[in-house]
Amino acid sequence: MLKVLKYTVLTAFILVIVFIASIFIDVFTTDTPVEGFELSTLKKRVVSNEHSIEDTLEIAKDYFNNNEIKKSYITYLHILERDPNNVDAYIGIAWFMNG
Repeated sequence: MLKVLKYTVLTAFILVIVFIASIFIDVFTTDTPVEGFELSTLKKRVVSNEHSIEDTLEIAKDYFNNNEIKKSYITYLHILERDPNNVDAYIGIAWFMNG
């Protein structure tokens, strides 16, 4: 059971890395911002670390439930920057990968 969880988390991590690479390629090869993404709003709510990780998870879930998928994904990544072992963030990213 633990081995399966370990491989699941590892697989999710690899998928995240691949996805991040694709985002960077898209962002840095075009001069236009990503459609629908407002970094200033996201920074005000999340990047400033004003929220606890639990609150930030709720923000990510709200973004996902409101079909703001890119914001949700970036919020989950921010959670992983603060807590690299946060299973809920990996699960959120896995949901993102599965559509």
